[in-house]
This record gives sequence, structure tokens and C-alpha cells, in this order.
Amino acid sequence: LVLAPQLEKVWLDLVPQGNAAATLNVRRAEADAPLVYDLVIALQDVHAMPRSFPMPVTHAHGDIFVHGRGQHVEVNVDALRGSLQEATGGKANFAVVGTIRSDAAGYLEDLTAVVRDMELDAELGRTLEASGAVGRGTWDVLRPSGKVDLICRQETEDARETRHYSVLLRGVKSEAEMLPRTATEITGELLVEDGVLRFDDLRA
Repeated sequence: LVLAPQLEKVWLDLVPQGNAAATLNVRRAEADAPLVYDLVIALQDVHAMPRSFPMPVTHAHGDIFVHGRGQHVEVNVDALRGSLQEATGGKANFAVVGTIRSDAAGYLEDLTAVVRDMELDAELGRTLEASGAVGRGTWDVLRPSGKVDLICRQETEDARETRHYSVLLRGVKSEAEMLPRTATEITGELLVEDGVLRFDDLRA
């Protein structure tokens, strides 16, 4: 954070704890030239509680590459992997890739997370509603259960942040009141953007 104070927002959002190894190379071509540095952080067993998506992250591991030149900073997240701990005691595996850039022109963030075999339960519903991914009350209307794969892309440009969710249903069940009976073996895709939920080719 001393080298790249622009990344403090990401650090404060994750609140990470655990073990990591780091290699730092710093150089300056001339006395009045900008400082150039390369930092490699190898996460080995890190735990976090993201404020933007409050589900415990455990056993995160992978490499983060930071390159800086003066006020320009670029961070590349290279297949960061770990587990999301579910309220039921189970876990869903995830992977994150993406890039963060910060310079005099502004701040850009483009991160994509893929979560496999996530359990649909009321706790997840409250988390999605609290994060603004879906409107409040959405979960109570759909009343889903089962497992899904989740793809989340977060794009930030200066103060403007957008999140795109793609939820792939695999044999999900719904007890929505709008249905005459419980729907089972639901397959298809749910798309969520700016709090708006859209169904795409949903079958049951």
C-alpha cells in the first residue's frame, strides 16, 4: 500500500489474513526518473471477508503481480483460487482473474470470479440482496434451492462500479408462490445486472 496507495480500497474491502510470500524489485534509472518496481505476491493460505460480498473466503492461493512506474500501477490477478464457506457448512470453489490499473487518468478495475457448486439457501439470498445484486424480496419470491455455478464480473471506472452476474442453474428447485406446484430440475441461466434479474431459456 505504500507503493500503491490507490489499491487501499481493494485491501479494505477484502480484509485479508493468512500467509503469503513476496518478491520485490525496485529500480530507478536516474535520480530524477520515476521509481519503477515489480512486486510478486504468492498467496499460500489466505482468509478474507469481502465487504462487497460478505461470505467467508478460505484457503485462497495464487499469484498477484504488481507493476508500478511513478503514479502508474497495474495489478494482474492470475487465477486466484480458494473456497467460499457456506452457512450450511459446505464450501464452493472459486477462481478469480483480472486486472486493476491506476494512473493520473483514473482508476480501472476489471475482475471476473467463477464459483462452482454454490448452494442456494436463504443466507446466500440475504447476501445477494445486501450486496445490491438483486432487489430486496427477490429471494422470498423465487424460493430456490439446489446448486448453481456463478460467474461475476466487476468493472469499476473511477467512482462508477457495475457488477454482472450469470447464474447457471443445474437441477434447481423452486417453491415460488406464483407456481401451481414446486418446480424441479430447473435448468437455464439467470442474468443479473444493476439489480435487475432476467431469465434466459429457463426450463423445468
